[in-house]
Amino acid sequence: MGKRNMVVLWTDGESEASDRRQWDRYSPDGHTSVTLASGGSAYGCELLDLSLGGARLRVDPGVPADRDVVLQHQMAGLFFASPSWRRGNEMGIRFRVPAQTREH
Repeated sequence: MGKRNMVVLWTDGESEASDRRQWDRYSPDGHTSVTLASGGSAYGCELLDLSLGGARLRVDPGVPADRDVVLQHQMAGLFFASPSWRRGNEMGIRFRVPAQTREH
């Protein structure tokens, strides 16, 4: 059986109790391009921030906000997700499996 790699994001676990987010969010250093696939089409996007449970992306207007998506990152692999919200050219997605527990 081949080697399996885990993608693990670490947090200090000390977020404010009043914070409505379940996971701490991290902004990438500089421009980070990712691919979002939905409905048989692929779209280039920019990763704006990332957490164990989802991501915020800058997307093209043609990216559908009503279908499940697959986020592909060159180093981290594939993340199956569902859109959470859309405002203009920004979109929030929620990973189906939190990044801390998924294997690829």
